Parts: sequence; C-alpha cells; structure tokens
Amino acid sequence: MHHQDTLLVGAVQFNADLGDVDHNLARHKEYIAEARRQKLELLVFPELSLTGYALGPRVMEVAMPAQDPRLVALAEAAEAMQTIVGFVEEAGPGEYYNALGVLQHGRVVAVHRKLNLPTYGGSKRANGSVRVRG
Repeated sequence: MHHQDTLLVGAVQFNADLGDVDHNLARHKEYIAEARRQKLELLVFPELSLTGYALGPRVMEVAMPAQDPRLVALAEAAEAMQTIVGFVEEAGPGEYYNALGVLQHGRVVAVHRKLNLPTYGGSKRANGSVRVRG
C-alpha cells in the first residue's frame, strides 16, 4: 500500500466564457501548465468550467461525450497530475449531464454526473411562491 503524508493541491477559480468551449479549453491548458510547473499533484476546476453555467438552450451546442478528443487533450497536458474539470456530458441522444471529468495520464479516468440539483434553502409553498431562508 502506498503511503503519502502530503498532497499538493491547487484550485482554479475563474469565470468561464459562457458557451465558448475553445477559449475555456485554452485557459484550462494554461492553468494546467502552471500547476505542473508548481509540481501540483491535484488540480480542481469549478463546476462546468469548460462551458460556463447558465447555458439555457445552448446545452446541446457545448455538450461532449466523456471520451471527447478535447478532454483527452487536457488529460495529455495534465500528464501525471490528476485534474478535475467540469463539462456538459452528452451521454446519448437527448441525454445531457452536468458532469466532472477526472483526467490523468492522457486519459479520462472517471466521470461523475451531478444527480441532485441544489435547492438553495428554498421551500415551495402551496400557493406556488418560493421562500428563501437566509
């Protein structure tokens, strides 16, 4: 069994350009290169980091399968550093997920699909209004 006392981790916080996957991919590659220079072992990007969040009807335009060559290219750039990115996964015709990809050693190692959407503390009343507790 491998024992490790430390893990060098980085978290990227940035505003993705909504729907501009190519531009966001380029930014990811820059962050990955910098993280590798710093000898990080794990780099974590935000949810939907490759697409932006409020996509609305643009989901189908930006969705990609889990083994998309663009994800594989990021995995190749990451090399041994485990990298977690957010994207819209196209799992089948008409089937899309808010997903994260775990990238390492030139491949997509795993994909996790978000299943439970947040309620942000709201509770729906019988009359249809929403009350937010803060």
